[in-house]
Amino acid sequence: MPKMIRIFLRKSKKAYTLIELMCVIAILMVTASMGVICIRNYNNIKNQVEVKAFSNGILTFISNARYYCKGEKIEGEIFVNPNLNSLVFYKNQVKGEIVDKLDSPKTFKLKAIQLPHGGIDIGEDGMINERGFSIIYYDRNNKLHKITVSVGDWSMRIEE
Repeated sequence: MPKMIRIFLRKSKKAYTLIELMCVIAILMVTASMGVICIRNYNNIKNQVEVKAFSNGILTFISNARYYCKGEKIEGEIFVNPNLNSLVFYKNQVKGEIVDKLDSPKTFKLKAIQLPHGGIDIGEDGMINERGFSIIYYDRNNKLHKITVSVGDWSMRIEE
């Protein structure tokens, strides 16, 4: 082998070319953008799942309170506690003993029960004494959600 070729082969490469660096940066940027999109989609799906679970939890909470009052033959009332960010079910209608509590997810904000006195009255027979009401809350994206209950036909509707 000629002397010139041997010298060329023995020299080690000491730096990267501009093309190599640009290729590596492009690969890293594509990977990072895919990661950001996946995280954003994960957060949206997580929010949707929590909204459905919490809405169904509210409906179950109301039904359980009704059955409790009917079984124990006592009156009860459900209120929103803004300090605890939860629904609270009390024995007797004068905010007596707390029977049960439904906490909202940490990033959700319970707003109110749309009734004149702010609570859902439940009679000894397990029937709700109001004609209808709505429970309003905001999810982690500050989107308003409303659960409307019509007592006459006992239909419950979850509005987005």
